Amino acid sequence: MYHNTDRMFHQHGFGHPLATVGADFHSHAVLFADHGIIEYVFCRQFASNMDMASYVALTRDHLCTILLVNHLQSRETPTITKSDSISQHQMISHHGDHVNLVCGEFWTADRCVLAIQQIHDDEAWAESREEYRNRTIWIDIHNVPNGIVVRILSLASQKNVTQGQVSVDDEALHWGLDLSDCPAAEKEARFRWHTVDFFNALLPQLNVRRVCADESS
Repeated sequence: MYHNTDRMFHQHGFGHPLATVGADFHSHAVLFADHGIIEYVFCRQFASNMDMASYVALTRDHLCTILLVNHLQSRETPTITKSDSISQHQMISHHGDHVNLVCGEFWTADRCVLAIQQIHDDEAWAESREEYRNRTIWIDIHNVPNGIVVRILSLASQKNVTQGQVSVDDEALHWGLDLSDCPAAEKEARFRWHTVDFFNALLPQLNVRRVCADESS
């Protein structure tokens, strides 16, 4: 994952962080692939006056909140294991998702990359295979004058259960949308519109949180 960091950010429309300081960037998309697969793509870039070490520690200690696992509802993210560069976090979201994330930290002189992935096969937590989402996240932090630039790329699937991924109808209920009366040909478009609108409503509140974090740093 770490070695694909720059390629993945470029592939998803990010400019070079040091050439775009001060240019906040965000986008979110819902993609439909073959065989009923749904992927959520969340992109964000912003500047902060926090120092790098403080931001990395904040992200590590509140990983699921940073990643909006419970949307804007904060919830403790238990750290199961931790070393100098790797931490593991487990929780069950308020929608029943078993979240089992391993986070690797990769430090260089003026940069830190957090590479985060959902772990599926964990003998210590067999139930995590019952309800989960595929999650792959890169958080890229660069030192700049007066603070840092943060880039976040988050890829997540719809919910998976023991029998496989859930249908668009069941996934829509997770977002408070009932598609039972929607024509089949319109379901994907209506679901996409609803979820993108939901993320648009979240963004101002995310910005308020970021400003509060900056002011307290």
